[in-house]
Amino acid sequence: MKVGELAYSELLGLPMIVWGGSLTLALLILTSSIGYLNKRGNHTLPFKYHKPAAMLTVCMGIIHGLMGMLASLGY
Repeated sequence: MKVGELAYSELLGLPMIVWGGSLTLALLILTSSIGYLNKRGNHTLPFKYHKPAAMLTVCMGIIHGLMGMLASLGY
């Protein structure tokens, strides 16, 4: 299966690349919220989850970006 076929295959009416971008944005908001809330004294989500969330965000961003680039190049 080509990357373009995977990127533009639909799930619940939207292409997979849209879901990947939405997930990346949600992870970015979660990661920044953990750092911000802990700095303000709210430890609902302990700071130990900030680094794993950041690593997951970067990995998801790379996957999302590569999927978009490879799909547009025809791979």
